[in-house]
Amino acid sequence: MDNPLEQAAPEEPIARVHAFARDLAWGAAQGLWGPGFRVARYAGGEMWLSLSASSSREDQTNLHTLRIDKWQGEFPESDMLQSFGYFEPNDSVRPVQYQPAYLLTQKAFALIDEKTSAVSLKVFISHKQDESSEFASLIEAQLEAVIPGIHVFVDKDIRAGDVWLERIEQEIRNSDVFICLFGPTTPESQMVQMEVQWAMENLNCRIVPIWHHGYTGDSYPPELNEFQRIEVPKENAEGYSTALQRLFFSLGRT
Repeated sequence: MDNPLEQAAPEEPIARVHAFARDLAWGAAQGLWGPGFRVARYAGGEMWLSLSASSSREDQTNLHTLRIDKWQGEFPESDMLQSFGYFEPNDSVRPVQYQPAYLLTQKAFALIDEKTSAVSLKVFISHKQDESSEFASLIEAQLEAVIPGIHVFVDKDIRAGDVWLERIEQEIRNSDVFICLFGPTTPESQMVQMEVQWAMENLNCRIVPIWHHGYTGDSYPPELNEFQRIEVPKENAEGYSTALQRLFFSLGRT
């Protein structure tokens, strides 16, 4: 691929996360720096420190401030890169307070083979059709209108001839974000139960439960309790708008 460091940085927050992960992986593959990083956190933000490509062990002689002109020092937050599966903790280096160490993942290096225009956010919307299909369609339309290059999958996208169960599992395992809509009878759906399980097995996927239609948590899957949920305060246009704003915020879009 062409040198991505010579291309302009995108403006959309989620696209910036993908593009920066690709830049880090490309630079590591070219020997400009190693695959390991420290992120020094302070009140004003973060300073990125890279390990040299010549050594996988950290010492003060191979640690230097990461400089990529296209980003002008305004890098996406390290927590966002870890959330999207581009970073994993680097346990091979000495721990330092307020300076977590990370390693680029295979998912980050896979971005090198993708065209810049193909960098996108992959979202799966899980729902019980007779209860949440209209809400799912609303979320799909709003996400596609706000986030360029996004790929949103709902079950209406299954084509004739698809092995539908395998297709759904594949989409969930390849997704960056799993949105699960819960109404009062949603927990009864065996399909939703399977989809939640597949999402839990995708460690690189951000899970966002959304409660609506007055759902109060009856028979809620206990494995989802660890994830911050969004609730529709009222079943009207204002209530759904409020929930969508919270969803955009959770995806880094304000």
